[in-house]
Amino acid sequence: FLDVTPPVQQLTLGLVQENCEVSAVRFANDGLTTAVGTSTGQCLLYDLRLNVPLQMKDHNYGVPIVDIKFHSSKNVLSACNKMVKIWNMDSSKMVCSIEPQMEKVMDICVRDNGILFVAGEHAKINVFYIPGLGHAPSWCRFLDNLTEELELTKQSTVYSDYK
Repeated sequence: FLDVTPPVQQLTLGLVQENCEVSAVRFANDGLTTAVGTSTGQCLLYDLRLNVPLQMKDHNYGVPIVDIKFHSSKNVLSACNKMVKIWNMDSSKMVCSIEPQMEKVMDICVRDNGILFVAGEHAKINVFYIPGLGHAPSWCRFLDNLTEELELTKQSTVYSDYK
């Protein structure tokens, strides 16, 4: 089977802007799933057996995707220069998005727990605890207790009694 479609047209099936370049690639542990980040800020999830993306997430900043990671909780972490988005790889549903207080995000590091490290053009590495990704490591177990206490306390919203 010989595919004569130009590679740029294969990527631009109405999902990705024209004239974009691949800026980041990551393979999942299953060996079949690949995440591709583009220079225009989209992250596409591919099954290597198909030529169309399974999922697509746009960062809406128009800046290149710099890093992509797969998490054991079936989530994808994609980072552009301005933010980190965490989304479900099956449904493309957003888990959370983080905009660190730094000029430029360069790299993200995450293990099979809820701690996320974000490095960039800043003097310090930003550290975030995201309970949706997993429990806190044993050296900071107090974060799990703190999260449980926050969930148990009933918080009223600003407009709960607004008429």
